[in-house]
Amino acid sequence: MVWCAALGAALPSLYVVCTGGLTEDVAGSASGWVQTTMAAGNAIGAAVLTAVAAEHTASLASPTGAAALTSGYATALWVAAGLAVAGTLLTVRLRLRREAPATA
Repeated sequence: MVWCAALGAALPSLYVVCTGGLTEDVAGSASGWVQTTMAAGNAIGAAVLTAVAAEHTASLASPTGAAALTSGYATALWVAAGLAVAGTLLTVRLRLRREAPATA
C-alpha cells in the first residue's frame, strides 16, 4: 500500500520534470521515452530479482518446499531494498553536486 501511494505521488512529478521546458513538438516524444524506459526498467528488474530468488532457492540444501521458496523471495526483496537505497543515495548525491555553488 505504501509503495502504491508513493508511486502515485511520484509519477506525475516524474513526467513534469522530464517534459517541463520542452516545446510541444518534442514533449510527446519525451513522455514516450519516459514510459518506455519505465517499462524496460520494470522488465529488467523483475528478471534480475527472479534470477536472484531462483538462484538462492536452488543453493539451499533442500531446495524444495515453501520455506525454500520463501527464503528465495526474501533474498530478492532484500536485494531490491538495497538497490532502492543505493538509488536514493545516488540521487541525493547527484542533486547536491548539481546544486553546489561553483568555486573559482
